[in-house]
Amino acid sequence: MSLYSVFGLTLLSDFPFTYNLAPGAGSPDLFFSLVDTPPVPPGWVAAPPLYTSFSQTPDGESLWRVHPAPGCEVMHCAQVADFFIFPDRILCCSLGQDFQAVEANLLAPVLAYWLERRGTLALHASAAVTPRGAVAFLSNSGNGKSGLAAALLQAGRPLLSDDILPLALVNDLWTAYPGYPLMRMWPDEADFFLGDHSSLPQVHPSIEKRRVAIGPGGWGVFASDPQPLACLIIPERRPPDAPGSEVVITPISPRDGLIEIVRYSFTARLVQAVGLQPLRMHRMAQLVRQVPLLRLSYPSGFHSLPGVAASILHAVSHL
Repeated sequence: MSLYSVFGLTLLSDFPFTYNLAPGAGSPDLFFSLVDTPPVPPGWVAAPPLYTSFSQTPDGESLWRVHPAPGCEVMHCAQVADFFIFPDRILCCSLGQDFQAVEANLLAPVLAYWLERRGTLALHASAAVTPRGAVAFLSNSGNGKSGLAAALLQAGRPLLSDDILPLALVNDLWTAYPGYPLMRMWPDEADFFLGDHSSLPQVHPSIEKRRVAIGPGGWGVFASDPQPLACLIIPERRPPDAPGSEVVITPISPRDGLIEIVRYSFTARLVQAVGLQPLRMHRMAQLVRQVPLLRLSYPSGFHSLPGVAASILHAVSHL
């Protein structure tokens, strides 16, 4: 058994993680393990699902279903695993030998949902640390949030999290929690920031993105401690043929910001389906009242990112 620190949790597990997880200490908040036998009777399979994803496998099966079960919920990941989610543990029955997919799903939708269950907001965001606190970029996959966080790393700022950012209100201060010291980059992105991608392992054999270790032995610096949240940024990368090279950063009203926060929640439809949305909306309303939200319009192209990073750091320093 080993202790890991991930998303502000201390995780106890015997799983052979290949991701670069930070070591943990103290009493565990959560236990994770593979099991050969489901920990609950098989009747959950016939129970109507609480949630069914729109996304499907090539043969038409929903990628994700969530079913109620005695004492827990079961997140069924098509062709990968069944995750049995309890308040203090997550047990996994693999449906094959694709343990990389098990790991990737645990460290994304499964833990994001577990965090939401305990009252922590899990946003679809990458974040870096500035002298004013954490700056988070909210967007869906492919819209540039990791590239912007990487640009801040290149400018000497530590990475806090890539892809999922947990937020909680602690002593009336919104706090952002670290993910793990690893980024996922497309090959051309890795070529720009690191010079070459050929030696970097793929996230999964079916995915071209590469794993980039952050910190000692890797690239840049990882922030392992929770950080006060300085601001939330909604990036809008302009098309390559759009005129102008200016970087424009403008404030977003709390009302419009609330819409953006809901849009970029990691498990928005699932959380709504299981009845967590009213309390979650209350937390989000608190968030947009207390933390500045900014809209960032910037030109396409890796060559523009150093200037974009400088503009972001300048704007944040004047909040």
